[in-house]
Amino acid sequence: MKKIEQIGSNAVKITFDNEIDGGKMCEAKNYWVQSMSDITAEGIASMSKDDTVNESNCLTNGKVSISVGEDKKSVILRFTAAIVKDTKYKVYVRCNDDNEFRSENAENYIFFEGK
Repeated sequence: MKKIEQIGSNAVKITFDNEIDGGKMCEAKNYWVQSMSDITAEGIASMSKDDTVNESNCLTNGKVSISVGEDKKSVILRFTAAIVKDTKYKVYVRCNDDNEFRSENAENYIFFEGK
């Protein structure tokens, strides 16, 4: 992942180094959003600050819709909830077919703060 930016009150754009697989990268199950301050997962977060990544706390289609950017190197995540201002988030992305997804690898996550 190259960068993440908030592009609306409920949307972020994640840009990758290379073109992405639009089918796979539009699946909510390949994303996790961790609040870095909340004790419980609320709003856009699928994980609280103390949670660890697992298959049961990924994003769901009821929480987010995902589309590929025109450049084919980015995705736009539109959440059903607003992004909370001044809240820090850690976004994990499963970019490959690694069944043993390693969330601790730095290339698998990126931080942003709500505006």
